[in-house]
Amino acid sequence: MVWSKKILDPEFWRRISPGKGVTPPSVIGDLVATLGLVPPASILDVGCGHGFHAAEFAKRGFNDVSGVDLTPEFVSDARAAFPGVQFTCAEATEHLVSLSEDRHSLIAFLSTTVFGYLPTEADDIRLLRLVRRALKPGGRVVIDQPNHLRLRNTPPARFPVPVETLTLVRSYQLQGYELTTHFEWIDDRTQRVQHKESVTIRLYDSEKICELLAMAGFPHAELYADFKGATFDEAVPSRLIAVATK
Repeated sequence: MVWSKKILDPEFWRRISPGKGVTPPSVIGDLVATLGLVPPASILDVGCGHGFHAAEFAKRGFNDVSGVDLTPEFVSDARAAFPGVQFTCAEATEHLVSLSEDRHSLIAFLSTTVFGYLPTEADDIRLLRLVRRALKPGGRVVIDQPNHLRLRNTPPARFPVPVETLTLVRSYQLQGYELTTHFEWIDDRTQRVQHKESVTIRLYDSEKICELLAMAGFPHAELYADFKGATFDEAVPSRLIAVATK
């Protein structure tokens, strides 16, 4: 099972995200409070990137924290920055297959578009079934995605590119459950497009994400609009955070 080659390419990520970005500590603190999570809970961060989420869990006293990501450079950076956390370079499905049953208290997809990169919807269901297998009884999975409405109403965003005289313009195209993010690099001097990239993932609405979770053995999911536990409303632009318990 192979994810998009672009997802593996560190140069692609450097182009679309010139700064690595640091997750505000309050985000993980809010999630821990909402879930009532306490040590020694075992936590797996799927699509951990540079390891910021996993490190924030570790800072809060969780000493069994791990992360998995498919991009070798990201995992290398995470290991160097946070030596107290175990990071694995692997595709998420393969990593979950390798885990023993009833291993984790929490398995989290926290990078907003980490869930949905696999080739088909059936692959997503298989991934969730493996998540359930790896969770302890009473363990939870958290999936963080943008709400469809939020993206439909999001105008193109512009970001200056450090060092270079370029501006990155990011826009979204949503068709059904397929979200394509378009990136254009515009020369600040000539205003001409210097480079274009696009990447497509599946982005599910609240009804569909609950359906997939149910098919994977999670009969009920709680939906939130943020990590503080605000009630999710499909009509309000927000995040869509689904939490399901084994």
